[in-house]
Amino acid sequence: MGPVRSAHVITHHLPADADPELLRGFAEETAELLVRVDPLVWGLSAPSIDPALLPTLMRELHTVKGTASFLGLPHLVTLSHELETVCGGLHDGRFLRSSQMALQLRTGFDLLAALVRALVVALERREPMVIPDGYRPLLDTLLSATPHVPAPAGAVPEPLGHAQLPGESFADMTLRVPTHRMDAMLGHIDRLAALHERLAAGVERRAPADPEVVRQLGAALAELQDVAQAVRMVPFYGTFRKLGRLARDTATYLAKAVEFRTEGGHVEVDRYIMEQVGDPLLHMVRNAIDHGIELAADRLLAGKPEVGSVSLSAALEGDTLVLTLRDDGQGLRADRLLAEARRRGLVSPDATVSTAEAHRLIFTPGFSTASQLTTLSGRGVGMDVVRERIAALRGRIDVASIPGAGTTFIIRIPSALHHVPGGAAPRTDEAARAA
Repeated sequence: MGPVRSAHVITHHLPADADPELLRGFAEETAELLVRVDPLVWGLSAPSIDPALLPTLMRELHTVKGTASFLGLPHLVTLSHELETVCGGLHDGRFLRSSQMALQLRTGFDLLAALVRALVVALERREPMVIPDGYRPLLDTLLSATPHVPAPAGAVPEPLGHAQLPGESFADMTLRVPTHRMDAMLGHIDRLAALHERLAAGVERRAPADPEVVRQLGAALAELQDVAQAVRMVPFYGTFRKLGRLARDTATYLAKAVEFRTEGGHVEVDRYIMEQVGDPLLHMVRNAIDHGIELAADRLLAGKPEVGSVSLSAALEGDTLVLTLRDDGQGLRADRLLAEARRRGLVSPDATVSTAEAHRLIFTPGFSTASQLTTLSGRGVGMDVVRERIAALRGRIDVASIPGAGTTFIIRIPSALHHVPGGAAPRTDEAARAA
């Protein structure tokens, strides 16, 4: 249901089929995102800015926009979209950076935070979401911004209602721990306490340490470490459920017939690993449907089944998590990728480039062969984020594609924190959280 105006207050009824758990997760993630980017927003007022600042803001806003779109929050979609548009205009030189523009952006991010708080209140009180004062005036200001340089030929306006993807993050959120794992952990703690008492009694008697007690203590500590690691392990089925919704909504929006299948929902990995691969998987599933799967009529003309196929599997190979995403779409055209790279000056005109090297060009920041940019296709801020997030986990991503037959992505990353260098303190790993 859309916005409702009562007196001078604008409210929005949350969708009747909205999942409160997903909405609360979105609110928490967006609140953390806004705290993270606050220094960047204030940095827009500096005489000179880091070249990565605006692309970073665009990525974060794109994530907020996508999440809000699929959760039925149009005010958040529209505001984040317009903020992203302004950041994009500043980045490519179509808008002139000024103190006034920086102030508008700061106000916009403040309003995003206010909208998130309004969402939380609406969920707690089970009532319509109250849109903060100042929303419409700021939106009108952003919409009326005059480009400093004419937009490139062929550019088209983007729809405000749909976008890209929900995000996954928050390594410090509450863990749901199965009872049997908590029981096992408490049992090991009791065993350690008993061994400690035996050692303490020996110290009081000034007796030499009992080698058997020391051995048992070491074994108990190792077992407790294993159980503590197991407590952090979560299965993939929750992530697969979210991806299923994303796939369905994306296919509906694009008027495509797509069957999305998953395998390996029982596979468990460390919660932090799961959270860090959430955004990459969402980007990739979205892209597989948007850029890979053809329209039904085009598939029939190509001799393919009318319904496209996208599949995602999770598996463990020793201590390595292997994620495989396949689609039977149109595949990657190495010649088009190479032509675009040469046009951008990324590859010299006379360079010899293999098909595999051409395929890897899709991970170049800002690289896209899309002729028209929409909220769904984005602005070339997707696959580079995927590669950065996977690299931050000490993993790798490979791509293979056959024109007309489809594309396969394979991600390999450690399955647990103790297999990731520096993984014992994930919240301080800024590189892993930058996407």
